[in-house]
Amino acid sequence: MDHVGSAHDEAELEVVAVADRLRMTVSTSRACETRTVSVTASVGVALSGPATCTPYMLLRAADVGVYTAERQGRGRCQLFDETMLAQT
Repeated sequence: MDHVGSAHDEAELEVVAVADRLRMTVSTSRACETRTVSVTASVGVALSGPATCTPYMLLRAADVGVYTAERQGRGRCQLFDETMLAQT
């Protein structure tokens, strides 16, 4: 059974790495006349599991992850976990 846990851990690491690359790709600063315009992205990540077994629940979990990331500051990536539901 240990390999199942490690496979889940590996999936979490991989999906967070992909989300972080997406976040970094979107984030940029550009000079615009007399100002600098900065674009940042906050990303929520959710894996399917018992708490996220339907498409709606999976999207809701990712959305909760986004809001959690935004509360922590700009330009962050947050993996959803069930304890976040109590904070919404």
